[in-house]
Amino acid sequence: VRDRRLLLEAAESLLPLQAPDGHWPLAGGDTLGSPVTYGLPLATHLARRTLQRADPARFTEPIDRASAWLRAVPVRSVLDAAAVVLALGPQRPDARDYLLGAQTVAGGWGPYPNSPPEPFDTALAMLALPPDRLGRARAWLLQAQLPTGDWPETTRPAGNQSYAQHVSTTAWATLALLATSPETAPPPPRD
Repeated sequence: VRDRRLLLEAAESLLPLQAPDGHWPLAGGDTLGSPVTYGLPLATHLARRTLQRADPARFTEPIDRASAWLRAVPVRSVLDAAAVVLALGPQRPDARDYLLGAQTVAGGWGPYPNSPPEPFDTALAMLALPPDRLGRARAWLLQAQLPTGDWPETTRPAGNQSYAQHVSTTAWATLALLATSPETAPPPPRD
């Protein structure tokens, strides 16, 4: 962001939305997220990251509350685990272990262990884990890509159609492939 004032304004706009316990609630409540509803841990991670990038000294208290919430939130799905690992990295080995144990034989991830793989869940898991462990995941995600270059939407409940979720699933899958490409992969997060 070239104009830091815009980032600060965005960060400021998040503050009144944070719950007293540190998370950012969603209009739909605490339900399993989709690419457009995220779920509470991913929403909290993204809001916290915005505050961190805007001005960590200015937003210390809400960042700390979000971090405490993320350290304590139960991991109940692949989406929860991926968001917690993205936010806290090695501080939550249980979340990392959940992700590693939930990978399917096919290489992708579904919303829960033993669920069929879906592009959105696979993309989030790929973003959370080190690229050197993701060969099968990348292969599965590329295999799931449609001939038109996009990915089928991940909907909750599964099997529905949603243009917004189609676009969002494609964006997350593309981001995961770019972030885990051997040529462009950044080092694993160390929050």
